[in-house]
Amino acid sequence: MRKLERTDTQSRPGLCSMTSERLWEIKRRRRQHMILIFGGAFQGKLDYAKETYGLSDGEIFDCAENDGSYWPSVDLNARALNHFDRFVLACVREGIEAKEYLVSNVDALSDKIILADDVTQGVVPMNRDERAWREEVGRCLVYLGKHAEHVIRVYCGIPQVVK
Repeated sequence: MRKLERTDTQSRPGLCSMTSERLWEIKRRRRQHMILIFGGAFQGKLDYAKETYGLSDGEIFDCAENDGSYWPSVDLNARALNHFDRFVLACVREGIEAKEYLVSNVDALSDKIILADDVTQGVVPMNRDERAWREEVGRCLVYLGKHAEHVIRVYCGIPQVVK
């Protein structure tokens, strides 16, 4: 087995001149990973995400409060996407497959915290669009779950680590 040798800063130009902001950015990039938080409506997902990951309101894009200027899209500059299931509903209404959006933007989503209501359980809706929405949310959650580093279900304010 090869032993790693210690190198001095003279053999690595620019190392000492690197700013602390740049070092922090490099460390942050190494830690990037997607986090999926799902659960029923009003179960404490957002409170959990804010407390656990130190999110401020300004870092969260709320798909439920979208003014329509992003539809059917999301603000990929936000640190977290809340009510992702509402984005899926907008896609269904526009005839767009939300899962395809995820596939084409998986790299941009790789460092996001995504919160979604799990609407895939319970009574099957009578309305065709609502059934399509429910099914597409299920497909999206499966895709996100596969690509997320961590998957957490929140029920009654209690987080349960799924992955």
